[in-house]
Amino acid sequence: MKKNLFYIICVFSVFPFTLFAQPLPPKNPSLLAYPVGMTPSIAFTSTSSNGLESVSSADLQVDLSYASSLDVTVDYTVSGTATGSGTDYTLADGTLTITAGNTSGIITISGIVDDDLNEGNETVIVTLSNPVNVTLGTNTVYTYTITDNDISTNLWDISKSNVFVQPNPFVDVVSFYNLNSDLFKIIITDLSGRIVFNTRYQSEKSINLDNLSSGIYLLAIVNNVGEKQVFKIVKE
Repeated sequence: MKKNLFYIICVFSVFPFTLFAQPLPPKNPSLLAYPVGMTPSIAFTSTSSNGLESVSSADLQVDLSYASSLDVTVDYTVSGTATGSGTDYTLADGTLTITAGNTSGIITISGIVDDDLNEGNETVIVTLSNPVNVTLGTNTVYTYTITDNDISTNLWDISKSNVFVQPNPFVDVVSFYNLNSDLFKIIITDLSGRIVFNTRYQSEKSINLDNLSSGIYLLAIVNNVGEKQVFKIVKE
């Protein structure tokens, strides 16, 4: 009877070789988008939108260019012609955090007030700054327009008014003359465009501006359909 013979052939190489192993994919698939050693950018998805004042809130989406393995934060400041602190809406300056592995976050303009004032359209402007573990992208400023839904039957033509302010230059108080009851807002900005005073008109004949630093400012009076007249004023 023939015996079955088993041969073991051993192949030896005089050249060294290396075994390569592929790493296992992460448990969170979104982390696959994170390039090691690089920093994502952050920006608004778009730069503007609008809604009736009867719409009580608006969500502004902020996106990362890709997911990060670190928590990222970005500060935001709020400005615009609408008045915050619950008058027209509620949103204060703050910080948005997007946790590791996620690619977006939301800044919410809440408490939009549906009043009966003929105030014209107003804006809420949100600006991103001071990024941490992330860089600023292209869309860093978002403008949300609150569309007025009230109809006025008694419009004041601001272009035909004879409004003026005195004294100018002033020390602390500015007085108004020939204001109409349909005036809606008084807004003061510095020469860079930053709003330093923003108030609803309550039939007052003067305003106290002692908190302003010395310099040149632009004072705008706005009527109930959004028309405005601008004056250059000087604080001594």
